[in-house]
Amino acid sequence: MTSPARGSAVEFDDKGQMRLAAVLEVGKSLKVVTEQAEEQLIAARAVSFVSDRVVDVGGGAGRSAAALSALRAELEAMLAGAEVREVWELLLGEGEAVSLQTLANWLFGGSSSVQVWGATLAMRANPAFFKKRKDDLWEPRGEKQVEALLQQQGAEARAASLSVRFVSLLRRLALEHPVQDEARIAARARELEEALQEPEMRKRLELIERYAVEGDLYDRAGQAGALLETVSHEGGAEVVRLGGKGAVRALKLLIKVGRFEVHENLFLRRYHIDPAIDPVFEAMAAELVEGLAWLDAEDLSGLALEGREDQTGLFVVTIDDASTRDIDDGLSAVRLSDGRVEVGVHIADPAAIVGLEHPLEAEARRRGTTVYIPEGAIPMFPRVLSERAMSLVEGLVRPALSFWVIFDAAMAPVERRVSRSWVKVARRLTYEGVDAALAGGVEGVEVEVLRLLDALARARKAWRLSQGAVVISIPEARVSVGEASEDGRVEVEVRLQEDTASRDLVQEMMVLAGETAGQHCQARGLPVIYRIQEAPDDMSAVEASGGQAEDLAGAFALRRVMKRGALSPVPRRHFGLGLESYVQATSPIRRYSDLLVHRQIQADLRGEGLPFDAAQVGGLSGQVEGLSNEASIVERESKRYWTLVHLQGRVGEVLPATVVGFMDEQRRRALVWLDGLGMTVTLGMTAEAGEGAAIRVKVEAARPRQDMLLVRMVDEAS
Repeated sequence: MTSPARGSAVEFDDKGQMRLAAVLEVGKSLKVVTEQAEEQLIAARAVSFVSDRVVDVGGGAGRSAAALSALRAELEAMLAGAEVREVWELLLGEGEAVSLQTLANWLFGGSSSVQVWGATLAMRANPAFFKKRKDDLWEPRGEKQVEALLQQQGAEARAASLSVRFVSLLRRLALEHPVQDEARIAARARELEEALQEPEMRKRLELIERYAVEGDLYDRAGQAGALLETVSHEGGAEVVRLGGKGAVRALKLLIKVGRFEVHENLFLRRYHIDPAIDPVFEAMAAELVEGLAWLDAEDLSGLALEGREDQTGLFVVTIDDASTRDIDDGLSAVRLSDGRVEVGVHIADPAAIVGLEHPLEAEARRRGTTVYIPEGAIPMFPRVLSERAMSLVEGLVRPALSFWVIFDAAMAPVERRVSRSWVKVARRLTYEGVDAALAGGVEGVEVEVLRLLDALARARKAWRLSQGAVVISIPEARVSVGEASEDGRVEVEVRLQEDTASRDLVQEMMVLAGETAGQHCQARGLPVIYRIQEAPDDMSAVEASGGQAEDLAGAFALRRVMKRGALSPVPRRHFGLGLESYVQATSPIRRYSDLLVHRQIQADLRGEGLPFDAAQVGGLSGQVEGLSNEASIVERESKRYWTLVHLQGRVGEVLPATVVGFMDEQRRRALVWLDGLGMTVTLGMTAEAGEGAAIRVKVEAARPRQDMLLVRMVDEAS
């Protein structure tokens, strides 16, 4: 390549883009003027071609740019008429390598520097046909190699075209944000969904989605980041403003194009939990419901007992939150003629509706559990089943699995049994209503049953504590989310669920049923998975508290020493409950593991073969336990996210808090419980305070997407 001189028309590489320029000054670097009439310095090594075409650079940058534009038009016209394939076919027969000058002669009928330049461009635009050798000669490739390269180039061209369409679509939709018109919102969603019918388009969007969901832990975070840059930038300038860093940018883009909501639940996506039931399963559930003769029956008239005990005359109550729709447990208590008391814990029976081989069973197994998030419950079964046919609805006959325990005068259990039954709930009660009834002076059958159950629950709790049980009472936050307002704001309500007599009553009855299920399965040799818990390595905190903390700090201290619960194919002690045998069986509408236990028990009660052997139970329980753990993470993190959203509106406020632990021996970093919010935060201590101390903290910042809450301790006097 000849050296450039003043006025030489050259081609140079500008960050991967080949541009034309005319040389103004020659030195260690070249000063050039470009087609855009811009002057700039370039390294001599950036020049890829020097022609003998001279541009008049003395008439100003505009005149030089016009000459360069004319040169580009000339080169493009030459390139458009270049029959590279024909020349390749002719030279392939010769079997010899040729120079660029020879190629220019074949292509354009001459070998001027501009024609040689055109030949260079033709080789660059059609790389499949010739291979450049070290001696600057061009050798025609073989036919098979050419065809393979052409196929590859075609695929690359299609991919490039698709990428251009993808970037163009996302950029256009993002630049429309925000969109208030509902018709346009729907049209945007349709347009995006239609584009995603192409698998390659979907793959590209999924790359950004996974980055938004998984963050920098995503194994293709680099590719996703590069794609985000392509969408948000054009010609080096930011055209779609995203702000933030990394995965936050991906989330913002997805919100702008209408793919994600502003408060999209990324935890559901991270663990692949589908918030919607497939319409196919909804239709199957509706069909099952239509075939239930007892669905709206108030008694068993004309209905077959189907091997079940008729317990519809028993006074059964349910106790739940007022918002609960899937009611799966009812309670009864009857004083027998000999003075003893028979308690019944009646559990809804989904197995009576959904057969083992039904697709809805497989779908429930796949989901594993109902997921409770602030946005609403995501049921394991379609709602027409979980909230209607399976639910213990007040005043209607329902199939159940009943756990019976008879207590003697000393309130000790002396007899237990399990039966398949028909029950009818006499009263649907709320926790608040039960607390009021237990505290008030009203009388009646309902109150008599509740007082009897309350006395038994207190006795049971005292007995379990005497057996080494540990009761950890930490209030649980209940977070609910309202509809978004016109300005996009969402009302978030956070309230604490304190332990009360009614909640203790229900909890003790559920533990009683689980203990009864465990003893029954153990005695019958039924393969089920038992819930177990080993004793803490350090028992000092448990022994000092007698198994029950008197304050919040003590409850946290107990929780820190307790070991995680585990699963076992054989019965072993559950330390925290103070029981030798325990099987969860009280929520078959909500937990597949409980439904599995129901199927095992009921098959045995009917004298049939068990649906699952020990190996199958172990495999299924492990699978469902994994799903349950993931659901717990989603519930916990979703609740925390919305609590942080709530705190965004309280920045600057001073809140009451309690010190529940320290992160270091010097007690400079404390774990602090935010009273009324049910969450903890680490805090730098600026004043001396011990565990259990009441302090005040000021909310400095809350950033839900970064899972960040900043608070600082404030002086009591401030």
